Amino acid sequence: MRKLSFFVKGPTYANVVSTLALFIALGGVGYAANDGAFTSAHHHRSAGLRGPRGLRGATGPQGIPGPLGVQGLRGLGGTAGPKGIPGIPGSQGVTGELGPTGPTGEGVPGPTGAQGPTGPSEGPTGSAGPTGEKGATGIGVTGPTGPEGKGGTGGTGGSGEATSVGKLESGKSETGGWSAWISAATGAPQVQADAVISFPIKLVEQEEGPVFTYRNAEEALKPEAPCLGETNEPIAEKGFLCVYRGGAGNGSKENEDKNVTNKKTEVFFESFFGEKIAKQEGVGGQDGVNLVFRTKDFNATGTGEPATLTKTAYMVAKGSWAVTAK
Repeated sequence: MRKLSFFVKGPTYANVVSTLALFIALGGVGYAANDGAFTSAHHHRSAGLRGPRGLRGATGPQGIPGPLGVQGLRGLGGTAGPKGIPGIPGSQGVTGELGPTGPTGEGVPGPTGAQGPTGPSEGPTGSAGPTGEKGATGIGVTGPTGPEGKGGTGGTGGSGEATSVGKLESGKSETGGWSAWISAATGAPQVQADAVISFPIKLVEQEEGPVFTYRNAEEALKPEAPCLGETNEPIAEKGFLCVYRGGAGNGSKENEDKNVTNKKTEVFFESFFGEKIAKQEGVGGQDGVNLVFRTKDFNATGTGEPATLTKTAYMVAKGSWAVTAK
């Protein structure tokens, strides 16, 4: 609740008005009292001299402040003044002089790294491979007597016209290696790769030559008659040619072949003349045979245009062989 106080820090409008009203009221009462007495005497007795005015009475106590008047309405806001004129941009200051170049820093060299250990200059020597079977001894033809006693009796490998390479004797073996390669892009024509198996010593001519057997990479790891060896040590029974495929090196593994005839049922043999055969039967010379690989897309009819590859074909095949004469 707000307390009323008779003492204020300074005069207010309400205080001034109330004080003035009290003063007028008191003065008027006195005047009326004197003037009334005079008037009454004037009617009842003869007029006499006016007596002296009495002294002003003491100022009465300050009246209680009146209630706070109602606040007046807020005046309307004045209109906005006109926008000032933009000031003129100042001129660009003068560019200061380039400061002096600082001294070049000197980096401290880092410590030298420790020297790594020196590796061996040469790898260990591998173990010696197995000794191959002794080749058959060739049978030479005696050559003619040389002029002036310079020519000796012809022996094996004599220089006479009748010299010829010997034949592989029955039960004797010889070995060798082979390789075939196919790489063709989609849209290229068909490809055939021949792995040439050429016998250094011809086989003896017989009515039937050796039976040809192909061992794929998986089979080459499991010796089985008539092929009792493996890729690194091929061995064939009497009357058989055993061809082994390797499969150890990356890029030449059988499971990396793409769209070629790498299955055992798809690979076949051809004579050097180009005849598709399962075994050599009285083929003159007994010189050897071709192991044939082809792309999956292949026109084997011998007529018309070569087939066009619908997929990329790739193969890197290699291996060994052994043959033992009948």
